[in-house]
Amino acid sequence: RGGGSWSGVGQRGLNFPGGGGGGEPLQVATRTLAVTVLELKKAGAFEAAKSTVENLAGINDHPDIMMISEFAESAGDSKKVLSRGQNDQRNMIIAAVTASMFFLMLMLYWLESRSLAAMDWTAKSK
Repeated sequence: RGGGSWSGVGQRGLNFPGGGGGGEPLQVATRTLAVTVLELKKAGAFEAAKSTVENLAGINDHPDIMMISEFAESAGDSKKVLSRGQNDQRNMIIAAVTASMFFLMLMLYWLESRSLAAMDWTAKSK
């Protein structure tokens, strides 16, 4: 993306009154970044806002900023949709496990009923 007229918008955004910059504590700036992280990422301004908050912090590896950055990266991955083949394969595995459990329960029921029938027959013969 080119600089153009949008360059520095993320940095200037934190300097508005109540925006988290301009002498306000770093904690307010990180909270503002955390609240707006998804919208900033959609707009493509997350990296600029992140670097501004890092400049306020004075260090590049601030724990709060790293946590927000990791959340921003993982938020995009959570919306992956299974392809048709993967979805079909998943459904086939679920069906196979369900059928196996059904037949296992049926076999256990049959064995238990035979066991109970054998006990009733031996009790009648005495």
